[in-house]
Amino acid sequence: GLAGMLSSCSGQNLPTGPDNRELRQLTSHRVAVQVGTQSFIVTLYDNPTAQDLLRKLPLSLKASNYPGYGEKVLRLPHPLSMNGAPPGDNPLIPEIGYYAPGQWIALYYGPIGYWSGKVKLGSVRLGKKGEWDGVYRWQGGKHMGEAATLAQAKQAVEQAVLLGTRQLQLFQDEGG
Repeated sequence: GLAGMLSSCSGQNLPTGPDNRELRQLTSHRVAVQVGTQSFIVTLYDNPTAQDLLRKLPLSLKASNYPGYGEKVLRLPHPLSMNGAPPGDNPLIPEIGYYAPGQWIALYYGPIGYWSGKVKLGSVRLGKKGEWDGVYRWQGGKHMGEAATLAQAKQAVEQAVLLGTRQLQLFQDEGG
C-alpha cells in the first residue's frame, strides 16, 4: 500500500537541491483531480506553467505509477510553458508538478528529491470519499458553466472559444 511505498522511498539517497518555497504562492484557482476512486483538490501556484495547465483544462489523462518513487504520472499530449521556471525543484508532499523532459504531470505522494526540469504546479488536498460532487465546471474566455461529463465540459469550452472567435471577426477592420 501507500505506507509501504513511503517507507521504502524514505531510505533512498535522494538528489538534493533548492525547494523553491518562495515560489509556491497559491492562487484562487482550484482544480479537481480524480485518479480511480480517489479525488484530490489542487490549489494552483502562481506561475506561468500552472497558468498554462489551467488554459488546457479539462483533460482526461491516464495515470501510472513511476517505479521506485512516490508519484503517479500523467503524460500530457502537449508540453506546458517553462517561462520563468527555475532549473529544477524538490517537490513538497503532497503536491503536483510538471516534468518538462518527460512531458508529464506528477502527483507526488512520497519523497522524490530534487530533479532538473521539474516545476511545481500546485498544492494537493486529499478529498474525503465522495467529496467531489461529480460536476465538471468549465470556463472558456468570459463564458463558464457546469456539465455532467468531461466530454460535455470540453465541448462547451470549444463552443465558447468558437463563439469568441466569431465575435472577434465582427470587430475587425474589413480593410485588414
